Amino acid sequence: MKLKLAVIPGDGIGPEISEEAVRILSRIGELYGHTFAFTEVDAGGVAIDKYGDPLPEEQLEACRRSDAVLLAAVGGETPLWRARSAAPVRPPRSPGAPATQPQRAPTCPTLSAHNLHPAPAAGIAQHIERGYL
Repeated sequence: MKLKLAVIPGDGIGPEISEEAVRILSRIGELYGHTFAFTEVDAGGVAIDKYGDPLPEEQLEACRRSDAVLLAAVGGETPLWRARSAAPVRPPRSPGAPATQPQRAPTCPTLSAHNLHPAPAAGIAQHIERGYL
């Protein structure tokens, strides 16, 4: 089996998680004859720091060109954010998660199946009502 995987290390503990996941998948490929082509993609805080955008279009396109997306962790703080009193764009917080800093700016969209593959209008409406989008 040959698969193209977009790997989004993200921020916080994400790079450590994705590094181990890639190592494990590579070993699985060796043992069972699979081939994985990994493409690293910036999203979340890392992308905000680099591009000023939580999910730049070219990064999203890299995900769309892949067979699967491996998302480690997105939404934590980066060293650059700690140096600024108010970031222009902030990642979303999970409900009930403690805030490390007050939310001062609009949150960024999360990468989800909806960003990669358009869903029917009814499905999108339900997700908006539930607060997922």
